Amino acid sequence: MKTAVDAMPLALRTGGHIKAYIRNLVRAFGNPEPPVRGEIFLYLPPFLANGIREPPVHLPGGILRGSPRLWERFKLADAAYADQADVLFCPGATIPSWNLVPVAVSVPDASAFSPLPDGAPPWQRAQAKRLPFALARATRIFVPSEAIKKAVLEWNAGLPVAMERNRGGAARFLDRFRTPDTGTHRIPHLEARMTTIPWTAENAFRKLAPKSELKTFIDAYVGGEYVLAPCLEGYDPNLPLMLRAWFASVAKLRLKHRFVALVETVDRRFDRFMRFAGSLGVAERVKIAATDSLEATVRFHQAASLVLLPEDKPGCGLSLSRALACQSPIVSGGQAACLPDNPEEGLVRVSDLAVKTWHEAISSLLAKSGRRSPLADTPTWDDHAACIISTLANDLQKGDF
Repeated sequence: MKTAVDAMPLALRTGGHIKAYIRNLVRAFGNPEPPVRGEIFLYLPPFLANGIREPPVHLPGGILRGSPRLWERFKLADAAYADQADVLFCPGATIPSWNLVPVAVSVPDASAFSPLPDGAPPWQRAQAKRLPFALARATRIFVPSEAIKKAVLEWNAGLPVAMERNRGGAARFLDRFRTPDTGTHRIPHLEARMTTIPWTAENAFRKLAPKSELKTFIDAYVGGEYVLAPCLEGYDPNLPLMLRAWFASVAKLRLKHRFVALVETVDRRFDRFMRFAGSLGVAERVKIAATDSLEATVRFHQAASLVLLPEDKPGCGLSLSRALACQSPIVSGGQAACLPDNPEEGLVRVSDLAVKTWHEAISSLLAKSGRRSPLADTPTWDDHAACIISTLANDLQKGDF
């Protein structure tokens, strides 16, 4: 089987979780002895190869106006068809404007199935508009958890309401699925085309550093024990809520823990956040840690006393996998987390975004300092990639494509 992989999101400045996901898949596909079947080829615009050599990279020409997204929509399908690919795998849940070969997509988290917040970035709005088109035409849809699968099916059941708010190209495309009796736009056979393959963390997160090394890191980069809020996609509007809950918790327990927001890039919104921290009188205990280094990201996760994951934001699935691999205590909300509410195990799931609820959850875990038990039999990215290729190969063999 010959599989073409759309690696275009690697070229974008946004979508940090999708880029991390594709990088991990690239490493697994490029393994000298990968546990997968057939040939794997990455497809990128010619000027965006990023030095990747394994697996082989195809660089189809004809960039439209220098836009990677236009290349993805109008050139990628032609290139995969010309190379006689059996299937095109699009990890970013966006697909070409026409299918010349069967297409499989990956839905990374449930953020796209929730109402968009005010001020959502243009790329997120564009993805939400094209998502029905992608799910309707994909032959196979990969999701990282049963909770996200449920969120997709609930979103599909409410699709008529969403389409009334956006009578764009996606709505016109879905008009062909409108049933005479109910007038709905629901995408047919959606559940039958979905396969659950859990995300996992990079191997670096699994190898816990010695306590002495973590203490040295804490003293050098933070200055004391801390609570971590990963923000893969930039500023998180829930940061002020988490800060207030953290402040109430450390004040109640009389702890000296600090608050660290881990980001790849810093913008003006973080300046406003720091002014808000100043209004609470805790600015000196708040740190914005900007890094795109995997090694630094691993250390920040492993050394944290607690990791906060507020809701179904883009990237929450990867952040959750990393925190689980590091044996970090976690307070999480949203469907993507799908965590048991078991404080004894260091995992607390909250049902709303109220300061009091988060304050109680944070306090319950900070009062019981320590690591969680390591997860047993957690899959690797090689396993994840093998499951994807195996599923696609079985579909091809059964003639489902």
